[in-house]
Amino acid sequence: MTRSRRAMRLRILSYLFKHLKAIYHIDWPRKVFGTGEISEHDVEALVAFKSDPQLDGLHAALIRLESKSFGICIRCAQEIGQDLLDADPTRRLCGECEKDLNRPPSAEMNSAHGLTMAHQDRHFKNLREPA
Repeated sequence: MTRSRRAMRLRILSYLFKHLKAIYHIDWPRKVFGTGEISEHDVEALVAFKSDPQLDGLHAALIRLESKSFGICIRCAQEIGQDLLDADPTRRLCGECEKDLNRPPSAEMNSAHGLTMAHQDRHFKNLREPA
């Protein structure tokens, strides 16, 4: 991730501001969001009791940003490209992992676990052989 944490926080808050205003008609001063002056407590109060996946995703992105896990793919632990994060700051998968997960399973793929049959054979062989 090449943007600073502060820049990404402001970008996420901007998305949050636009969503709250458009959907819930919450009209806090844009300055509060634009400067990042809004506290985590205020963000939690704004998103509380709103069963809204977009708000949940933006809130989770802010939490990941604070915990320094923002921009890291939850599947492969590689950095997510800045262009992808700019397009969608709630993103949790890198482009490659998203392609892999959206690819139809091959004939030999066990879709329940995402492992090929060859991989499963090696895994179970290792379990059967004494160390």
